[in-house]
Amino acid sequence: MSIQPRAAPLLVDPAVWRREGYAIVRAFFTPGEVAAIGADIDRVHAEGVAHGRSFRHGNLFYKIAEDPRGPLVQMVQWPSYHRPVLDAVRLDPRFAALLEPLIGRDVKQIINQIHWKTPGAVGDFAWHQDSRFREPASCYRNLGTAYVQTGLVLQVGASPVINIVLEVGQVSENVEVEANAALVETRSSGIGQVMSPSSSDQSLR
Repeated sequence: MSIQPRAAPLLVDPAVWRREGYAIVRAFFTPGEVAAIGADIDRVHAEGVAHGRSFRHGNLFYKIAEDPRGPLVQMVQWPSYHRPVLDAVRLDPRFAALLEPLIGRDVKQIINQIHWKTPGAVGDFAWHQDSRFREPASCYRNLGTAYVQTGLVLQVGASPVINIVLEVGQVSENVEVEANAALVETRSSGIGQVMSPSSSDQSLR
């Protein structure tokens, strides 16, 4: 598949993004691109199942859990190393256009992961604290102004109810979110991108 560069459908207002803590950009990729991305993600998942257990080769890492139903693929790190379609996704100039108002044009991707959340199973997310020692320090120590986490969410035919716990320091607030509409219509696949400023330095300790 060839990812075709085109103008970002929506530029995020930096003031709104910092105030709300996240932004959602819908239709970031075309339906055809979404189908190709999803198919390649399915191939990565099949690779993990074939391994049968966790496997690492350099930064390429398959996190596989044991499950009565068979190997449970939870996460794959840096699949774009050997998947041209996914590599084209991460290098798509639409990301640069979207991120420029938030952190400028000089950007570097420091992690690349796919996550699966199987119903009834525990998910997995690899947390990083290497912002404490990456160089140059001016680019990595203040994650609130120097780091943006982006995610592509592919979920078809679902009307989820998500219970979220928000923790900030010693303060805890329960937030309940309900969605009655499908995230992605099965008749015309779409994709949304979620971006959120990283946690503060205090929360990483």
